[in-house]
Amino acid sequence: MPRPKDKSLQEVFLKADQALSEIKDSRLVMKLLAIRGYGNQQAKDIAALFNTETRTIYKWVELFRLYGIQGLQDKPKGHRKAILDDKHREQISIWLDSGKTPDGKEINWTLETLSYYINAEFGIVIKKSALSNTLRKMRYAMRKPRPSHAKSSEQERSDFKKTLERIYSQSDSSRKPVYFFDEGRFGLQSSLCRKWAKKGIPCTDKVRQSYQNFYVYSAVAPSDGDSFHLLLPFVNTEMMQTYLDEFSQALGEKEIILIMDQAGWHKSKDLVVPKNIDIWFLPPYSPELNPVERLWKTIKKNTLHNRLYGTLKQLEKAVVDYFDTLTQEVMRQLCACSYI
Repeated sequence: MPRPKDKSLQEVFLKADQALSEIKDSRLVMKLLAIRGYGNQQAKDIAALFNTETRTIYKWVELFRLYGIQGLQDKPKGHRKAILDDKHREQISIWLDSGKTPDGKEINWTLETLSYYINAEFGIVIKKSALSNTLRKMRYAMRKPRPSHAKSSEQERSDFKKTLERIYSQSDSSRKPVYFFDEGRFGLQSSLCRKWAKKGIPCTDKVRQSYQNFYVYSAVAPSDGDSFHLLLPFVNTEMMQTYLDEFSQALGEKEIILIMDQAGWHKSKDLVVPKNIDIWFLPPYSPELNPVERLWKTIKKNTLHNRLYGTLKQLEKAVVDYFDTLTQEVMRQLCACSYI
């Protein structure tokens, strides 16, 4: 049996009845119903009914007693003023994008060094966690750069892209299809990468040292995903000739542009290029311009990483089986590039 309530609360309960008939805010109605229910039931039962804590019921009753309906209204949730304003963020972006300190020295920015210079330049002390959150809101993230050779030329890469864009601005009937070519090495050498595993249990995988390998020769047209592949034992002029002859035969009367890097066996004087294949070369030290590089990354992730093969034949079968799952549309998506 619920314990009798303090007589002074009766006025509160009557007041709650009157407010219920006037208010339309659903949360206020819920709080007032809880207060009114407390007049006949124990606080713990009302709390269970409204899926809250007993002390919350007491709090609502006391707020209503002291401040009336306004005491039960939700307070607007304000936000603390940002430590770094727009001008600060703009200057930080300049530092990060240039990779230089305010006095022009090159630097590898970390949260520690950035915090130091923010304090030195703006007189603002900011914790690493707050700075990290701010950088994420500015759309920055810790990323590992892809290596770019010191001798590579930005101008040559730009000219190369413009040439391809000019080709693809022509009508379909007047232009040759463009294919990109590359070789990928696949071997029995173990390749470990991160995997899902339970915490607290050692995560191990067996590895093997091995120098047995083969090469996949691949040409892919980024525009539609058409492709041609061969598994060959080496990379040399003889194997390159074999690939070109097989590819030329598969093309029939179709004429194409085949773009590749400037490896020695690609430019060998002994190489006889079929008439229906026009070879173009990528700018020096610019592998990132070859979209077939992404094909190797995908295949190796699904066939080599955290896998152990007993023989080269087993690995060859795994690679071929995975190639069979790559439809022309998937190939187009994998090797898409903005300049085609």
